[in-house]
Amino acid sequence: METVVTRYLNLAVIFFLIALTQPAQAVVNGELYRACKPYADSGFKASDDGALVCLFYVRGVMDRSLELCSIGKLDDRFSALGKFGADADGLDINAVVQAFINDIASKPEDWKYPAASFVVSAAQKVAPCK
Repeated sequence: METVVTRYLNLAVIFFLIALTQPAQAVVNGELYRACKPYADSGFKASDDGALVCLFYVRGVMDRSLELCSIGKLDDRFSALGKFGADADGLDINAVVQAFINDIASKPEDWKYPAASFVVSAAQKVAPCK
């Protein structure tokens, strides 16, 4: 008999895999950099639509990273998912925005690629899943 946790984990993995096929990664690095850079330069004050785009996008990707880390911690069978996530301890949205900006600013050749994996990488630098 399946436990509730196992059923939840199986459903979470299925939803995650389905989400990967969706066009949620339509924002590319260059667009996100142009939205996030003025926000960071202003001392992280959300004063325009670009800042909101930055915050909402980064927050959404961070939520997915946190979920992957949590699933990886709940059940050893899914521990590999943790390496794609970030830990809630020490994870700060402004730190993730700054890490993303620092990383992508020096890589204009990557500006045409979807931003999600680069934001996940920034989140992992700020708070790796333990």
